[in-house]
Amino acid sequence: MGILGTFRGWFCAVAAGLLLAGAARAQPLREYEAKAAFLYNFVSFVEWPENAFADAKAPFVIGILGNDPFGRVLDDVVANERAKNRPLMVKRLSRVDEAEDCQIVFVSASEARYTAEILRRCGDRPVLLVGDSPGFAEAGGTVGFRMEGARLKLDINVDAARARNLNVSSKLLRVAHVIGKETVE
Repeated sequence: MGILGTFRGWFCAVAAGLLLAGAARAQPLREYEAKAAFLYNFVSFVEWPENAFADAKAPFVIGILGNDPFGRVLDDVVANERAKNRPLMVKRLSRVDEAEDCQIVFVSASEARYTAEILRRCGDRPVLLVGDSPGFAEAGGTVGFRMEGARLKLDINVDAARARNLNVSSKLLRVAHVIGKETVE
């Protein structure tokens, strides 16, 4: 089974687990459990340039900018995990300037009104900018989460990824709505 099969299998397992995880849980928690799992798995389907890290031992950092909708969920997902021979860690950010050492930055919906400024401040730095505000990927973010009914969908802006020197796997692009000029290997 290839990477796409593995991704689909993983996603189905996560989805099934979330559905079975207790009917008493509120919908937003399940939604953010799925989003946390995606943030973790993006590491396997995106390539960063070496200059995205301070050195060979620097951790792989997932930043949360603004109000944290994950609680401990994202911390639990990455606890004791390694990605590309690097430890994973989560960092809470109150300002975009604090994202210097992040490879992924989740831009919380609380920051929606600042999206243009956040994108401008991040410029072409090799950071995967992920958000769940409507139109985030269309505005220049790299990945936008959106809900269609009870289903979590991905919008991926390949032009934004390319501008930040990020290579998004064609396997991930196949399960997403692609924005921009896609070139699949």
